[in-house]
Formats: sequence, structure tokens, C-alpha cells
Amino acid sequence: MVGVTDLVAFGETMLRLSPPRGERLETTETFDVQAGGAESNVAVGAARLGADAVWLSKLPDSPLGRRVVSELRSHGVRTGVAWADP
Repeated sequence: MVGVTDLVAFGETMLRLSPPRGERLETTETFDVQAGGAESNVAVGAARLGADAVWLSKLPDSPLGRRVVSELRSHGVRTGVAWADP
């Protein structure tokens, strides 16, 4: 029997660059990086609640694109990506 996916999310995910806690944007030399966006946030939430969640999108085949996929997978979300040229 083929398994059933509980949630399929389509869409974009952005990378949020934030200064470390207590730092100002104007003076920081480093940034914290986190993936986020409505579709991926829902997929992460569902996966954390035990659902089989998959996120589908198109990303550039670049370090930033691979970072998005890596972060979503680290939260238990399966990914299906159409890779574009960088």
C-alpha cells in the first residue's frame, strides 16, 4: 500500500537575516540565518505535530537554495525541489 501524505505545501521560502540578539543592524558584523515563509512554516509545524509534510518549490541550485532545503529537512519536512540554474 502506498503511504498518504498528510500535507503538501507549495510556494516560496525566504532566508531571514537577523543580527544576533542585542546587536543592532547598523553595527553587527554577523547575521543569524533562518528559513521562513507561510508555506514552509506550516509544513514545519505539521511535521513537528507528527504529520507527513512535504514542501514543493523551485530553487536556484546554489548554496542559498541548498540551505533552504537543508533547514526544512532538519525539521522533518520532506522536500521536492525543481532545481534551476544558479
